[in-house]
Amino acid sequence: MINKLRNRALTELLEETSTKVDEVEQQFETPISQQSTSPNNTDGVDGDRMVVDNGDTSFLAIKVNGRWMKTNLEEL
Repeated sequence: MINKLRNRALTELLEETSTKVDEVEQQFETPISQQSTSPNNTDGVDGDRMVVDNGDTSFLAIKVNGRWMKTNLEEL
């Protein structure tokens, strides 16, 4: 009986810990949006990222110190 209670408590603790780990991982992930026009410096906050695909070229834009910076993307 004691072993069953201990096992149940451990199982619940592991499930709770796993849920907390998942929540923390989601907080560190920043989704990357995609659009067809370049962002303005008034758009977004520092650390935001987006892929801009205007048909001719594609680049990754990252907002740093209030300004959007870009790096060109090339197909592998």
